[in-house]
Amino acid sequence: EEKEEKEEKERVVRLARLRIDAMARLARWLDEQGREHEALTKLKSAEDTVKKALKPDTPRAVDVKRDIALLQLKLGESDTALEYLSEVHYLELRLHGSRSLNVGRTLKALGTVHMVRRHYADAEHCLVQALRIFEIDPVANGLIIRDIHAKLDTIAAMH
Repeated sequence: EEKEEKEEKERVVRLARLRIDAMARLARWLDEQGREHEALTKLKSAEDTVKKALKPDTPRAVDVKRDIALLQLKLGESDTALEYLSEVHYLELRLHGSRSLNVGRTLKALGTVHMVRRHYADAEHCLVQALRIFEIDPVANGLIIRDIHAKLDTIAAMH
């Protein structure tokens, strides 16, 4: 009986992962079609499934939160995007460590959100942290490094 419970739980988790992946894929497609609000609805549905079936610090759960944050930013909802990205940053630090590229990407996104909100000191802090991570491998990350430098130059011009 205990074995059956365990198998049932594993089956539920597998189905949840499939549903989450399908919702995320559909959301990306809707976003590409310019249907951002529908895409956000699908991602929120995926997030609900994550909450019911997975632990919040699994990579799949973090990916859904990041996708929601980026879509919120695209829709001009910078406050909500900031909340989600802050949570993603915390979870990615726990999952990958402070020098990971995932953390670097999230810091870059946080810096961008802070720029949109005109919180230039916070933006600069996040972007400099991201830059340090990407400069570990400057050849592979050249475009990102140039983009961060451009953002930092914009901030410097604001002061």
